[in-house]
Amino acid sequence: MPLVLIIQNLESLEPRKSTKNDVRAILGEPNCTTTYILESKEPWYEMWAYDLSKRNHFNGNNFGSTGSGTIIFHFDPQGRFIQYFKVKGCSNCGNDD
Repeated sequence: MPLVLIIQNLESLEPRKSTKNDVRAILGEPNCTTTYILESKEPWYEMWAYDLSKRNHFNGNNFGSTGSGTIIFHFDPQGRFIQYFKVKGCSNCGNDD
């Protein structure tokens, strides 16, 4: 059964040039006890906003957890958030790296 990810809150993401730490999302998963606050470390947001074929990775830190993983965010051509998913083999849940 695939893991269903729930978006608890996502700040407004508009098509614009990004700067460090200006893309933030609060993400949660049903089987996790930790809510993860993820911040961008590279100015890749504008590439996602205008070209969905560019699969740039966000290497996130899970605050309150030793787990870590790679998150891919999808935006439509207007820069609206579509979805995110974990790269196979990585985890952003608990200690399950």
